[in-house]
Amino acid sequence: MKKQNESGRSMIEMLAVLVIFIMLSLLGIVGFDYMKERQQANEIMKVALNIYNVARTKGHNTTTQYERMEVPKGVYRMDVQIVDKVVLIYHNPNEITDGVIETIENLYNYPVTRETNTDYQVNGQSYTYNILKVQLVF
Repeated sequence: MKKQNESGRSMIEMLAVLVIFIMLSLLGIVGFDYMKERQQANEIMKVALNIYNVARTKGHNTTTQYERMEVPKGVYRMDVQIVDKVVLIYHNPNEITDGVIETIENLYNYPVTRETNTDYQVNGQSYTYNILKVQLVF
């Protein structure tokens, strides 16, 4: 029998290429999610610190002047308690994930607590939202 030279790739080589492609795809997806959470945390903290600075210089907690500020996606409104340096963020439970909260805690070193399933009544309709309490530390 005469030995034939085969050209092309072996099954092992093709599987190795497929595994590398899958790993790179997964890394890209995880990296994208991380950057999305970090961007949302940055937006939230930018608005929170602006609100805190405005409220501190004006000397009150009213939310009327904050309603003109553009708040991040999923956030209904933000308020501030000057006494405790706490920013209250009223948000849609599905929009701000645990990853965003961890990013705020790790990146900015501000303790965050979450109150869940708080009912909110507007014009007879009941809404559910979460409250993030971000303790500002200066």
